[in-house]
Amino acid sequence: MYDWKQKFNNAATEERSTYRHAFRRGDLSYQEIYETLNHYLDFKEGDRVADIGASSGTTSRLISQNVNHVVSIDYSPEQLKLSKRYNKEQNINNVTTLESSLPLLENIKNEYFDKVIVGSVFQYLDVNKRNEITESIENLFRIMNNGASACLYHHYGDEYKKAYKNKKPEWYNHIFWTSFEEISDICRDLGFQSCEKITFCMDEEETEEELELETVENPNLGLNILLKK
Repeated sequence: MYDWKQKFNNAATEERSTYRHAFRRGDLSYQEIYETLNHYLDFKEGDRVADIGASSGTTSRLISQNVNHVVSIDYSPEQLKLSKRYNKEQNINNVTTLESSLPLLENIKNEYFDKVIVGSVFQYLDVNKRNEITESIENLFRIMNNGASACLYHHYGDEYKKAYKNKKPEWYNHIFWTSFEEISDICRDLGFQSCEKITFCMDEEETEEELELETVENPNLGLNILLKK
């Protein structure tokens, strides 16, 4: 299995050594990500939110301004160290960090959330264990309150696979490729009320032709899904 965890630990070390606060994720600013998440999830003052794949916690901190509590979850201990440091520097007291990961979320027990966000995570599941996508969604269902919503954004689906097929980077064969149809079938079987494919940070005036001309980092080439339990 490709060592994604070490890759993200190294990225955190680099960020810490340069004391660089990340304000962007791919082609998006974190403010754009927050605004889009809020559009779909409508964060409320009393909400408990799980941010899965939180990295150094920038999105968690933005969300924390409008909710009761955020659990910022990542499997990289180095990223979580950064998150704790930034939380302290910014006097943010309603974000806690937790080392855990999909598919099992093994460190979340008897804890339930009103909103769940999962950013750029599914592609890092084990390509040799196809059942991990089912286990991941089962455990999202497990930690969600009845009536809760989840936004799965910027995952590598069919559109990304097509975009990269002629210039495969070294990590291409280590990506866990999935599709909306696969995830939708799993969600239906589990009993989610709805599973909807959504656009993410897309200019309403942007045409499909213009999208095709943009880089493969375009967020709408990613697989973006809204779930309701």
